[in-house]
Amino acid sequence: MLENKKINFTKLVNYGFIKKDDNYFFEKRIVDNQFEMKVIANTSGKLETKVIDVNTNDEYILHLKDSVSGAFVGQVRDEYEDLLQDIINKCTDVDVFKSTQTIEVIEFIKEKYHDELEFLWAKFPNNAVFRNKESKKWYAAILSVKPEVINKSGSELIEVIDLHFSSERVNELLDNKVFLPGYHMNKKYWITICLDNTVSISVIKRLIDESYNNSNITRKSRR
Repeated sequence: MLENKKINFTKLVNYGFIKKDDNYFFEKRIVDNQFEMKVIANTSGKLETKVIDVNTNDEYILHLKDSVSGAFVGQVRDEYEDLLQDIINKCTDVDVFKSTQTIEVIEFIKEKYHDELEFLWAKFPNNAVFRNKESKKWYAAILSVKPEVINKSGSELIEVIDLHFSSERVNELLDNKVFLPGYHMNKKYWITICLDNTVSISVIKRLIDESYNNSNITRKSRR
């Protein structure tokens, strides 16, 4: 459930977790108050759970055994999983992209434009876009791609950013070395940049601003 996610401790507190030393604790009654579900989050980013029988104070574990079935066990299992999934949905952030420059880019866009990554494709969970809230147009896409598709060597996936410009600006920028034809986009209007420090973060930020402003111009030109 925590794959490609990291715990946001501020969100945990807002959800109702109580911080004690280095751990965060949450308790809730489930199954008509017959059980108390305890969730513990630690600062290393792990979640631990326990389901306690309120009447006996013993830990209940049958819901964790796939081989055990039945209506009652099924109810415990469903409510346990629903609560755990709700906590993960509301108290974690996406943690797909790993490179230092990619993280810098994401934080820059969040702070300046207050936009969040949108993961639109179930088949491509490592690809996401930033969308202009006013025009609804994409102005950046962050992708994890195989090196060979952008004429690079190696076996590890490479994180890249696609940015949108006018066709004239694309022709100015394109050099097929650091500014590449837009991967998986209309190459007339998009360029791809590897987020591996080949291009300085200051240059990338300026180009993000250009792409964002261009997404506004696109909308105004249609009015």
